[in-house]
Amino acid sequence: MFSTGERRNSADGKSDGASPLSLPPPPKFIQDLQNQLPSLPLPGPFANLVPSSGDDASGQHQDRLTLAWAISDGINNKRWEERWSALQRPDKPRVLILMSETGGGHKASAQSIGEALEAIAPGQLQVSIVDVFVDHTGFPFNRFPKMYQWFSSKPTVWDAVYKTSKYTSDSILGWEEPLALAWDSDFQKCIEQENPDIIVSVHPLCQDPVARVVRRVGKWKAGRKVPFVTCITDLGEGHPFWFHVDVDRCYVPGEAVRSDGLRHGLREDQMAMKGLPIRKGFWEVDTSDANVARLRGELGLKACRTVLVVGGGDGMGGLLSVAQHVGKAIASETEERQMVVVCGKNVEVRAKLEKGPWHPNLRAKVVGFVNNMHEWMLASDVIVTKAGPGTIAEATVCGLPIMLSGFLAGQEEANVTYVVDGHMGEFRPDPKELGARVCAWLEDPPLLAMMAANSKRAGRPSASLDIATSILDVMTTHGRPGSPGLNLPISPPKSEGGGSPEAAAAGGSPPA
Repeated sequence: MFSTGERRNSADGKSDGASPLSLPPPPKFIQDLQNQLPSLPLPGPFANLVPSSGDDASGQHQDRLTLAWAISDGINNKRWEERWSALQRPDKPRVLILMSETGGGHKASAQSIGEALEAIAPGQLQVSIVDVFVDHTGFPFNRFPKMYQWFSSKPTVWDAVYKTSKYTSDSILGWEEPLALAWDSDFQKCIEQENPDIIVSVHPLCQDPVARVVRRVGKWKAGRKVPFVTCITDLGEGHPFWFHVDVDRCYVPGEAVRSDGLRHGLREDQMAMKGLPIRKGFWEVDTSDANVARLRGELGLKACRTVLVVGGGDGMGGLLSVAQHVGKAIASETEERQMVVVCGKNVEVRAKLEKGPWHPNLRAKVVGFVNNMHEWMLASDVIVTKAGPGTIAEATVCGLPIMLSGFLAGQEEANVTYVVDGHMGEFRPDPKELGARVCAWLEDPPLLAMMAANSKRAGRPSASLDIATSILDVMTTHGRPGSPGLNLPISPPKSEGGGSPEAAAAGGSPPA
């Protein structure tokens, strides 16, 4: 039998499509075809073209490509089921984490969750992190990382792409279903190859195609329930593609994204507010003065006010101009100050900044790609960064005031609101004005202390471990019968410090 194609519904459980047109009954051959197909009804005015068999009674949005899905399943279903029946049971429970390197955050989140799973169940799991588009799809989809780099370097173009996909989602012009249809065979093959006990998605384009494969497999005679969870890696808002009503659990970083999930049809009990996955170095941080002094010594820094300027792993975000203006502005005639610039993989910017020249009272340290970002953050008093969600989340764990220099149009706009409304920092897109404001911060210790406290309150150092713990709970509750058991501790490893879910949801606290 063919798989159904249920879609998201509105928060009140009602379809938000247009009212069906009053059309005559379809021809008999269409009715006969429908009797052999699942309930894959069309939305809005097209709903009467093919009569429904009733499976859409939940009010969820309906498939638009009914016939295309039926043909795809009709051609492939028997072959897919036979291949699935031949799969062997693995020796260890398998966790499949799907991501794509379209921005550093997806890969970093996948790796963080993988490390957390290993920390909780050491040696007991087989964790696979797969770039499903590069490894399993064909051209042009296997070029997604390179395509993303090009689009993100053209803010106007990327803004149009992002917002078009956002505002047309679940409409007749939406992209999600055609893309899922194009990738159906690719995702089926990927999941067969990995034979997972649970699937974790950390990329917005994976929800619909994975949900369809999971639903299909669950209906086969030799099939089984494959638990499927989503971990959202956007901080201030969730793009509609992140949310699918069929997931077993959806991990959201805070209240804003949770509200987006409710609006797109997820139930309260499907969502868990755990924070954003962060790198292992941030799970346990010591912000004491003694540790800061120790780290500064180990990193070759002096004991003075320190500003950290970062541009992400690719060293993007106008890093050269921002660093030059910050260095010029914070240089003081009366006291020594320090600026650290992390250039990532941007060799050209690093070379220019190393040449200077800098003010005699400013100590500038320029480095490339680093694997110990937690140490550089802990050794600093302020961070200057673009509005990437991962960097913001990690900065809050370290209790750093955050100066935002820019954002990726569309995708990161809400992250600016998260920081500013949470009184954790400011947004200054003009490099000269940004430098002047950072200098003003350094000369206003009470302001710095207030922003640092709000930032620290919003931090969630245990996010990765909390998410991993929940993933294992979902896997053991809904996973395949007879899977190898796990010898888990009574409680997961705990990380120190950090705030409550309420603080993370609110984005910190306003000044008293």
